[in-house]
Amino acid sequence: MRTEVRESAGAPRSFQPWRPVDEMVLRALVHSRVAEDEIARRLGRTVAEVRIHLERLGLL
Repeated sequence: MRTEVRESAGAPRSFQPWRPVDEMVLRALVHSRVAEDEIARRLGRTVAEVRIHLERLGLL
């Protein structure tokens, strides 16, 4: 029997560095005008993480 572990909304997550491939996908999705919450879902990150990284890249 397979059990699945899910993170609760308040559980702390370990830091995940942004890989070059993640940045390429992020840029492509922003260019295609995909919503921030959808980008976060596709990349497995929070909306806040996506917004912060967009600001760092000068895309927000």
